[in-house]
Amino acid sequence: MNRTVFEGGAVRGGVIASAIALLCGGCATPTGKTPQVPPVEHALETAARWDFGQDRSVLDAAERALNACSSRAHRSVAEAALLTLARRADAPRGARQFALQQLGRFGSAEAVEPLLELLRDPTFAPDVSSTLERMRDPGVDERLRAALPRLPPPLQAQVLRVLGTHADPASVPAIEPFLTSDDPALAALAIRALGRIATPAATELVARHAAVAGRAAREGGWDALLSCLQAAVSRGDRVMAERCVMAIDGAGAPEYVRAAAALATAPMATSNERLVRALTMLGSTNGAMQVAGAEILRRHVDAAGVVRAAGAIALMPAAAQIALLGVLEDRGITAAEPAVLSLAAARDPAVRAAALRTLGAMGSGRAVAVLAQNALEGPEAVKVAARRALRRISGAGVDSQFHLLLRTAEQPLRLELVRAAGERGDPSLVRTLLELTTTADHALRREAIKQAGALAGRDEWPRLLDGLLNATDEADADAWLGATEAVALRVPQVATELPNRWESVTAPAARAALLTLAGRLRLAEMLPLVATAAGSDQMTVRNAAIRALGGWADPAALPPLIAAARHPDAASRRLAQRSLVQLLRQCTGVAPADRAARAAEIAPLLEHADEQKALLAILGELGTAAAAEIAAQHLDHTSVRTEAELAVLRAARAPGAVASPAVRAALERIAKESDAPDRRDEAAKLLAPPPP
Repeated sequence: MNRTVFEGGAVRGGVIASAIALLCGGCATPTGKTPQVPPVEHALETAARWDFGQDRSVLDAAERALNACSSRAHRSVAEAALLTLARRADAPRGARQFALQQLGRFGSAEAVEPLLELLRDPTFAPDVSSTLERMRDPGVDERLRAALPRLPPPLQAQVLRVLGTHADPASVPAIEPFLTSDDPALAALAIRALGRIATPAATELVARHAAVAGRAAREGGWDALLSCLQAAVSRGDRVMAERCVMAIDGAGAPEYVRAAAALATAPMATSNERLVRALTMLGSTNGAMQVAGAEILRRHVDAAGVVRAAGAIALMPAAAQIALLGVLEDRGITAAEPAVLSLAAARDPAVRAAALRTLGAMGSGRAVAVLAQNALEGPEAVKVAARRALRRISGAGVDSQFHLLLRTAEQPLRLELVRAAGERGDPSLVRTLLELTTTADHALRREAIKQAGALAGRDEWPRLLDGLLNATDEADADAWLGATEAVALRVPQVATELPNRWESVTAPAARAALLTLAGRLRLAEMLPLVATAAGSDQMTVRNAAIRALGGWADPAALPPLIAAARHPDAASRRLAQRSLVQLLRQCTGVAPADRAARAAEIAPLLEHADEQKALLAILGELGTAAAAEIAAQHLDHTSVRTEAELAVLRAARAPGAVASPAVRAALERIAKESDAPDRRDEAAKLLAPPPP
């Protein structure tokens, strides 16, 4: 019979096979059939040869066998087999680490002694330590505590880490002696382990040996003290909490530790004590103290107390002011607004910006003018904070103050308020904004038009459309166009009025404006009207229609543009030709063959090199034989010869394109005549017969 040799003796394969029968027995699938689990002898023997970089399927098979263990007896057999593999000296490292990982699931108290022996091997010590940490059998810690005194210091350190991770209160007596160890590392591990346990007994020891915690600061000594303090507070143990605080102070803890202790014990203090403590800490020059003081106000002081604290904000250092303003912003206590307003003019830009942010969260109508003024002047960070606050602010009287200031404030302030009005998204401000669209100030008028478009709805649409149709200033017309487009995109139903408006207006400029808007919206019902207008006798109307069609992205717009591309007027004809190329580029949803056919129609109409080059670029992108044939027709045009060659070469790469006689002829010309060697070479390669 096969034998498998392990460190410490020999185990016959038959014994392992018997163990596997126990492992797999009684494990039935939902259908009542015994699962096909590989025999453990085979699974573990195969896994014993595995190492990193190899196929993990052998480990998967071993895991399936182990996962089939449900009874205590099965798990015991699995534990023994895994221990044997973990200790096997001739097994690869990967296999032994796999066994240790699985022992984290299957290991019991019986595995502790063998694992402690393996812990002596520095190669596997981290893996063994991790395994012990994951073993949660109640007897594991008992065995570890019993072994702890007789272990050498390196192993004691590993066991202390494990006991700390498990945090079993029964481990406190076993850990205590190490607090006075001559080995600083062991003392540090002991204090950290007790900090994780944090029972009254552990807390008493940690407080008594606070000096050890101080010396082990980098190893988590202060964390241990704070953990014990937090546990005492959670238990409501005021005496022990005070004992921890005294220990922290007596050990000379740094400011950040004392700040954390003050914050932790705040729930046990009276309301007045919390307020006094918070104010004292905010008045400190230490940043950690200031932050902790602000946190006490945020979590543990009532609104009235916070307002009292805000009353002293002018006397605090800048960092403390910012911290307290953050509390006021989070809690939104409106009664503190006067104190916040007083800092909106602070010399320190950071304080000023923090005050403005806070006003955005809790300010009332009286803060609106202050925010608008700050949005106009000062450092960029202050302006940004003010503008964001103007968008957010929603306290009492804010809306009425906006209406008032939009009508009465000086121009620079009103301009800032108009911007904010649109960004606030408050439809009630639309009518006030529309009133400003007739003001004499150009900048204010155009901003009011823009923001009215951001807020307007169906009811305001006619007024906006009137503004577009009656605009006499080009910049105003652009603003009205943007505003009407914004509303039509937001409320599509309003655009159905455009055909009726077309019939009611006759002025060329007004009709041109309607055509431009229709082109931006691409309304299907307006396409016939725009197509007709592209042949208008009025140049303003005709050119507006041509531009609109160029942006339509619908092949149905091509016929009127082709007709316009033959117009007697040179300017309209050039505009139509440019629009044809633009439209063809945008028709990406059309099949390449159909786009190539359209390009064939367009190509003879193009009179200028710029449009011809643009069309050639499209032909190259189409990548069809037909596209290459159309591009080849431009090889005789000196002004676009380079672009024509590039388009032919690119399109000719399509499968079967070189089979076209016209394409082959074009490639032969490029191979012989091109002034670019790389293009000659590419043409020759395309012409060459494929390899056999």
